[in-house]
Amino acid sequence: MLVKRFLAAIIRTIAVRFLWLPRLPSGLTISRLPPLPLGERPGCPPYAPVHLWPKIHHKYISYRDARSDLRTLWEPSRFRWARPEDFPDAFLSWAKSNPVDLGPNWASSLETAIRAINCAFLLEMAGESVRPETRENLIRWLFAHGRHLFANPEPHPPNHALGRALGLFFLGNYIKGLPETDEWARLGSADFLERFPKAFLSDGAYAEGAPGYAAFAIEMGLIYLALARRWGSDHGDVPDAIQKGLGFLVNIAWPDASLPVFGDFDDAGVIRPRESNYLSFLFELAENAGVSVPDASGTKHYAEGGFLVIRQEGLHLCARVNDDPSQPGGHRHSDIGSFALWMGEPLVVDPGVYLYTGPGSLREELRSETAHNLVWFEGRPMHARDPQRPFTLEGRKRALFSGWEGDSFVLRHDLFGPVVERRFIPTERGVAIEDSVSEPGPWRVGFTLAPGVVPEPNGHGFVLIGKRDVYALRLEEGKGTWSTEEAVFCPRYGEKIKTRRLVFRPETRSWRAGFVAGETF
Repeated sequence: MLVKRFLAAIIRTIAVRFLWLPRLPSGLTISRLPPLPLGERPGCPPYAPVHLWPKIHHKYISYRDARSDLRTLWEPSRFRWARPEDFPDAFLSWAKSNPVDLGPNWASSLETAIRAINCAFLLEMAGESVRPETRENLIRWLFAHGRHLFANPEPHPPNHALGRALGLFFLGNYIKGLPETDEWARLGSADFLERFPKAFLSDGAYAEGAPGYAAFAIEMGLIYLALARRWGSDHGDVPDAIQKGLGFLVNIAWPDASLPVFGDFDDAGVIRPRESNYLSFLFELAENAGVSVPDASGTKHYAEGGFLVIRQEGLHLCARVNDDPSQPGGHRHSDIGSFALWMGEPLVVDPGVYLYTGPGSLREELRSETAHNLVWFEGRPMHARDPQRPFTLEGRKRALFSGWEGDSFVLRHDLFGPVVERRFIPTERGVAIEDSVSEPGPWRVGFTLAPGVVPEPNGHGFVLIGKRDVYALRLEEGKGTWSTEEAVFCPRYGEKIKTRRLVFRPETRSWRAGFVAGETF
């Protein structure tokens, strides 16, 4: 079996190497693109370790055999960094190292679609500065991208399926006049119109759980909508789904318009420059697509999506308060009960994601329960995690209860075996976190502080010295010991910042800790 696979890989690789770029059929025309915002781009590609990967057919490349992080490799090949003046030289240089269908940059249809969309916009913006023979060569490359997308469905996860559908719709309408490209446009539109509304739950939360990926999907929806209106295509329920998703993002966003980190937060984007504020960029795209942006709705329980938002003067808390195992889990973490807290500035943060694959990725450490702001049972994982399958969580299930009881929001689950109860209780000057467990431990509670917040032990807790104010974290009920340890916070993919993590070791089966602004005990 292995010999057959090896020979098949050699044959496919040789065939693609010598027949890698199709000649353009006669009769095609190139459509004009709507003037979507591409933002300020740096013009300098990030480092891409493509030399560490073999140039074999993409079907025989797996992230499980990663010699470097695949996402770090893919990002430069999306061309989100490129400006019109960098084009087409930058793409033609890339093409020499990435023949069609060979190597890791063809292993994901999502990546192929994003690359094609960016290159088409850059080609149009470069205008007459591109020589006719070079332009024809670039259109041949885009045609090859379309054929690749058509031949390589990627049904999971949802954002990959949406990306392929968007890419087919885009290329099928951009390169027009051929039965083949007409089929791309038809299939891409039908697939996107079916999948996009299902990607957002009835309360507006995204099916994959991670808010960063919700923003990514909404960007795809806004691009589709702008193109559909320009080209006279059907847009179905896409506008309504965008409205729901934007409403969710606007409500969970911090006061500075940044998004709190939950699950995988990897700076994904289609045409958005990596350095830009995602929410602000979506607002610009929404205006371009004729979509109004909803106002924040305030304190809200997203029962279907499993999120809690508490918004009051001086306090903004977001928490993961449930899970739905029927929804995709690839970008979720073991974080049920975890929260992020803003009290005039970021105070408690989720660790985020550093890298997905390869040496030093910290993938397993940062998606485990011990890296999140919750109660965990030492030695018992919340979910079964396999380093060889970095996008799976086994043993996911719904909470026993998740909802309001009077002025407290209550989460009750048995993901560790014994029942854990956590209550979020808004107070006049902050928030109290009240926990109880049904059996003795060893139990642990962790709080990862935002970078720059300095903890100073003080009696029953800590004085937290922030950049704008001073806060108190104090043990109001129960008994136990506190300690601090080193931790990391990843505000964006591939970036990690050292910070401190507070760990409480309870000696009772219930305890209550309070965060209070402007107080030192």
